[in-house]
Amino acid sequence: MKKILLFTIMTALAAVDAVQASAAETNLVQHLSFNLTAWYQGPTVTNGSIIISNANSRTIVTKQVITWLGQATTNSFTNASLLIIKQLGVTNPLTRFVVREKIKGVTTNVDVTPFFLRTFGAPQVASTSLNITNGALNGTFYGGVAFRLQDNSNYPALKGHFDVGGFRVTTFTSLQNKHHQLIGETEQGSVPNAFGKGDFVSNGTTNLFTAEGSITINGQVQEVDLQPLD
Repeated sequence: MKKILLFTIMTALAAVDAVQASAAETNLVQHLSFNLTAWYQGPTVTNGSIIISNANSRTIVTKQVITWLGQATTNSFTNASLLIIKQLGVTNPLTRFVVREKIKGVTTNVDVTPFFLRTFGAPQVASTSLNITNGALNGTFYGGVAFRLQDNSNYPALKGHFDVGGFRVTTFTSLQNKHHQLIGETEQGSVPNAFGKGDFVSNGTTNLFTAEGSITINGQVQEVDLQPLD
């Protein structure tokens, strides 16, 4: 009887492990950073017979983007929050944009994907090296990429928007799991001379701007979710 009970327990545990293994998903997590200078029209001042107009500037960095996203989604993100790109299921990736913060050992992820749009300009060309034995692919991409920060109809309007991009040089490397099996690819690179346009609200006034700066994607952290998102 004890042998039968032990066998039943072991079978049940094996079934649980099988379900968890089938549900587990390997995700690739990378940091997305913006470092932009926005130039907008300042006030006009009359000094006697002289009319003076100045162009003002302000920085728009990742922290500011996260603040705008927090205001729209009613999340009080901390200064330690990160903007990440998360590829769900590396081998057949579904890309999501996420604000992540860790407070007292608890990690929180807020999906902000609808607020972003990433597009690639054609053509995209590459220098590659393919290992036909194991399928490993490495190389460098050349081409245009653009990021748009936009409103989400399910939330109040953002207090800032932009559409910036430029020429990118991106290195990509095949990823392997602990069993040395290929599970996908990681890209790391930047747009060092990004440019574009946008707007921001200050003191109730919407200011249009032209922008220049840089966009960076880096990191190749692999995470395994036992209960992946759809």
